[in-house]
Amino acid sequence: MSKEEQSIPPLDTLRSKLPENHEAHAELDALHAEMSKDRPSAHAIRGLVQALHRWPELEATLTIWWNAPNTQHFIEDLTHIGL
Repeated sequence: MSKEEQSIPPLDTLRSKLPENHEAHAELDALHAEMSKDRPSAHAIRGLVQALHRWPELEATLTIWWNAPNTQHFIEDLTHIGL
C-alpha cells in the first residue's frame, strides 16, 4: 500500500457514524474528491477536515486519521512540492 493510499480517510467508518441523509456526507464526498485529484490542495484538504470537525459523530475518528504520521507526511509532501 502506497503512502497516498495509507493517508486516505476512513470514509466507510466515518459514513457509518452518520444518519443516511446527514449533510456531512457531502463534505466527506468533497474531501474524497480533493484527495483523489491528480494535484490535491493541502489548503483545501485542511479546510475540509476543519469543517468536518464540527460534527461530534466524526471528531474522534477524524482526529485519529488526521494526526496519523502517514496523513501528516502526505499533507507535508503536498505543501513542499507546491501542489
